[in-house]
Amino acid sequence: MARKNTSHSFSVITAGSMAGSLTSSTTNVSYTDNVGYHCVWTGSPVGTITVEASIDGTNWDSLTLNPTISTGGAASSTLISLNQLPYEIVRLKYTRTSGTGTLNVVVMTKTVGA
Repeated sequence: MARKNTSHSFSVITAGSMAGSLTSSTTNVSYTDNVGYHCVWTGSPVGTITVEASIDGTNWDSLTLNPTISTGGAASSTLISLNQLPYEIVRLKYTRTSGTGTLNVVVMTKTVGA
């Protein structure tokens, strides 16, 4: 019978100031099938949220998220679901355009087990 192995959720950004751009701590996804980010922000930040991936921990590239995630100048939240990632590590990035606020991001992983 198949089962899912899950990690406990953990914070990768806690009370991050959106008065500037932010980069989360990394999450190792080497043996993971699914990754979920929950992003919650306050204030009136304007910017974009992206997810970057790396195999070597040095070179980072943004994954294509559809639709693109924009903070839109008002408090809100979003969930990001990533499936079958062929990378070593991932991280979340907020790129500020204007405005301010506070960002909290939690990540959780799931692996299909045997």
